Amino acid sequence: MSGDARVREIANPDRSASPARRQVLERTLGRIVLALTFLIVVGAVAISSGLVVYTAWVHDLREGFFALVFAVMSGKIALHWFLWKEEADQLSE
Repeated sequence: MSGDARVREIANPDRSASPARRQVLERTLGRIVLALTFLIVVGAVAISSGLVVYTAWVHDLREGFFALVFAVMSGKIALHWFLWKEEADQLSE
């Protein structure tokens, strides 16, 4: 292998990688992104549910409206995450 070819291989490793290896790498990175976003979504749903329960417990109607809207938005985000996951699974097949 000449020096120029080695420099090109180092500068652009995706060209030298086999398609199967690239596919495994893309699938792994996609799953990591899905896992991280799932943790964020679960955290948002847990916090919003906790806010709804807390505001109901202390009978704070003014803040309860915010907590309820936040819970609805978190639930919507969770549903969108599942749709995104299904779409990503279909594209990887």
